[in-house]
Amino acid sequence: MGEAGISGRIDTHFWERFGNALMLSTVQDVAAAAANTAPGKDRNTDYTENTRAAASEMAKTALENSINIPPTMYLNQGEVIGIMTGTDIDFSSVYQLRLKPRWYER
Repeated sequence: MGEAGISGRIDTHFWERFGNALMLSTVQDVAAAAANTAPGKDRNTDYTENTRAAASEMAKTALENSINIPPTMYLNQGEVIGIMTGTDIDFSSVYQLRLKPRWYER
């Protein structure tokens, strides 16, 4: 984006792409820390294993669903840009020049 000389603000959508996975992993870490510091906990039994596995799977799914958001470039409205194509584009079916009558000129 911007390689062709177009200047504008580029939004990489970082938080939309990675925010959900970061939030889920943080919640998972907090839950694990709380479980480890609980008073009277049986140290030999992990009661949170299924919950942590489900949270890990949710984080993986959230990341897979949002990782492919492409960057967006924001330009001012009405900004002049140039578009180069590899082939000719024919607009004759949607746009035709017509001769204006002489009385129309001002």
